[in-house]
Amino acid sequence: MFGYAEAERKKLTEEERQRYGAIYCGICRALGDERSALTRVLLSYDFVLLPLVLSDLCGVPFDERSVRCLPHPVKAHETLSNGLTFYAADMTVLLAYEKELDDLKDDGGPGPRLASSWLKNAAFEVKAALPEVAGAIEARLREISDTEEKNVLVPDVPANAFGGLLAEVFLGAPCADSLSDDLRRDLWDFAFLLGKAIYLMDAAVDFQQDLRRGRYNPFMRSSFDHRKQTLELVLADALTALDRLPLGADRGIVENVLLSGIWRRFDRLYGRREDA
Repeated sequence: MFGYAEAERKKLTEEERQRYGAIYCGICRALGDERSALTRVLLSYDFVLLPLVLSDLCGVPFDERSVRCLPHPVKAHETLSNGLTFYAADMTVLLAYEKELDDLKDDGGPGPRLASSWLKNAAFEVKAALPEVAGAIEARLREISDTEEKNVLVPDVPANAFGGLLAEVFLGAPCADSLSDDLRRDLWDFAFLLGKAIYLMDAAVDFQQDLRRGRYNPFMRSSFDHRKQTLELVLADALTALDRLPLGADRGIVENVLLSGIWRRFDRLYGRREDA
């Protein structure tokens, strides 16, 4: 599921690119500081949305620092960090671990076995620190696994489960309890629809490969036009939900993800969609 909730950086302003990259670097530093330097290989731009949106809604400021690091040893660069970048780092570890366990169950092989073994201790540390969120994630993943095992070819069923998973991640953040009930409900709706779109986009992109390999795909009975229309409708709903969130200057980055970034793999594969 990784690699979809990512901004198309060439369509961001220079200021947005710098801020987006600085939060990414903040999550990278959090992985190294909180877990281990090796967990930085898990880093994904997908998780930037988590501290980006929540810091804005919760009014949590970022600590700005100019640093050098192993990938950038010569020129110092800006990083933005706070408790939510550390939370994003924890979610990076936990969801990567669950993905490797899923790959191990589906395909076996030494890769997922080694990766899940390597991540086990770090993931268990996250589960001990955040048991409610970890439990909610596991419950949602069981729903998806059950759907796949039963070969349920109704895309909304597994997509809704993954949407619920991402909503649990957003609402499980350290500051989310401080939000009003109305704002928590609007945040849930946005995160749910984003997660639903990510799951469906992944299924649409993997459709031909899954068909060749005989793997589960909820779109197996759907035409290309139906898959594309389904994605457009869910992302339109996600944009409507985003409009209800009182985001400030970072709104443009989130809109970029929904309008452009999330479509990048689909467009590269099919080349049959007009630019949003």
